[in-house]
Amino acid sequence: MNEDITNLGTENTLRITGIENAIDSLEKARMFAFSEDPFKWKWIALTLHDSLYTVALACIAFEPSFVVETNNGDKGIVVSRNGRPDGWRKSTVEFINGEGENEGSRPYRIRWKKTEKINSKTKKKKRERVIGFWSAIARVQDDFYWMKYFCETEALTLSDDELHELWYLQDSIRNNLIHCRPGFHEFDVERIRSSCLVAVGAISFLLDQSLSAVHFQMTDELREKSGQYLATLTDILQKM
Repeated sequence: MNEDITNLGTENTLRITGIENAIDSLEKARMFAFSEDPFKWKWIALTLHDSLYTVALACIAFEPSFVVETNNGDKGIVVSRNGRPDGWRKSTVEFINGEGENEGSRPYRIRWKKTEKINSKTKKKKRERVIGFWSAIARVQDDFYWMKYFCETEALTLSDDELHELWYLQDSIRNNLIHCRPGFHEFDVERIRSSCLVAVGAISFLLDQSLSAVHFQMTDELREKSGQYLATLTDILQKM
């Protein structure tokens, strides 16, 4: 039994919060990093992907029913943030390396443009579901709206190269293995290592420096443990 997570419930139940789940995944990634089993790379990649996704969701979960449970996309949102004098803004999405098929298929950034007219047309609300990985990553990078709901909140900055590394982690590794795409799969260990390092760096920033909603979900114990896990993972991955 994992003794690092204290909110385990009873013998017949498992109780775990989102942030506890993320930190438990960090602990598992660290555990596999010490393993000699060649399949360790599979589990390091999957656990770090899970941790990054969960932490990103926790960072923007100041209004869970709107921010992380309903997904009408990041394109066409109209907002006026904190009474800004420059008025209303409308969102669009910018895919890296040109156009993408949809917001769930590849990494993108959210951009905001001034708009003179508020679109009052009500969109048909889609079935409630948790936003996808790329939506979560785009929103924690947005320094206009999603990561500026508190004055001191800082958005994550990822370069195009770093987004490409996360794209490899998400599409090539996670999707092939979790969705059990049939056939033979061959992965470049160096590429797994480099993509995992990007994930660790992003998690570290979001937990320690973003001062986002996730800050209020962390106990002192969880904050100490996450710091230890991230430092160990960084050191191990850099030396591999």
